[in-house]
Amino acid sequence: MPFTFTNYDVQNSAVIPSDEKSGTIGYHITTERSRLDSPKRTVFYKTGADGQLKEGEPEVILGKIDFKEKKIEVGGVSKTFAEVKTKTGGTFSLTHQWKWDNNGKKYEIKFKKGDFLATEVGKTELTATYEPFKPKPMGKYVLGKMTFHQELSENDQTWLWIALMLNDIELPAKQRPLVRVFLICSFRLLITLAFIDFQRSSRRCSVECCWDYCR
Repeated sequence: MPFTFTNYDVQNSAVIPSDEKSGTIGYHITTERSRLDSPKRTVFYKTGADGQLKEGEPEVILGKIDFKEKKIEVGGVSKTFAEVKTKTGGTFSLTHQWKWDNNGKKYEIKFKKGDFLATEVGKTELTATYEPFKPKPMGKYVLGKMTFHQELSENDQTWLWIALMLNDIELPAKQRPLVRVFLICSFRLLITLAFIDFQRSSRRCSVECCWDYCR
C-alpha cells in the first residue's frame, strides 16, 4: 500500500493513498518545533483519503513522538526510544533494530540509496519502504512516499511508520530535506541573479558600443 506526502516537510504534511488500491484511509502529521527549529512533539492522525484534519470532526490520534522525553506512544502505550530501538551498525551507520511489543517481531531498518528499508529480522522480504522528500537542483521535486509491502495491524503500521520517519529526522543536518531545500533554493537564486546581471551587462555593453559608433 503506497502513500504519498503532499508537502516537502514530511513532519507537517497530509499523507494520501497513492492509488485507488491503497484504500480510503489517509493520514496527517503535525510537528511542534522549538524556537531553534528542533522538533518537540509530532502527532500522527488517521483521516479520510484527503489526509486533511477537518474542523468539527473528532481527531483520531494513532501515535505520538515526544522528542524532549524521547518517547513514542502508540495505541495508548508509551515507550522510550531506548526500549524499542537498538543500534546494530557501525559508528556512522543508520541501521537499527526495532521491537515494539512482546510478540517476538523485530524489524531492521537500513538507510540505502537515500531510502529507509524495513525488513523483519530473519526474513528477506521488505515490510515497508520510506522514500523521503528528494529535492533536485533542476526540475520538479520528488515528494516523499511510504509503502507497506505487507498487511500489518494498525498499531504495527503506526509504530513502524514512526520508526522509519524517526531515522529520517536523525539524519545529519546537511542531509535533512529542509536544509537541502534551502541550499538548492539558494543555488537557484544565485544562478538567476548571475543571469540577470549578465543580461544587464550585455545590454549596457551594447548601448555603449552603439553610442561610440554613432559618435
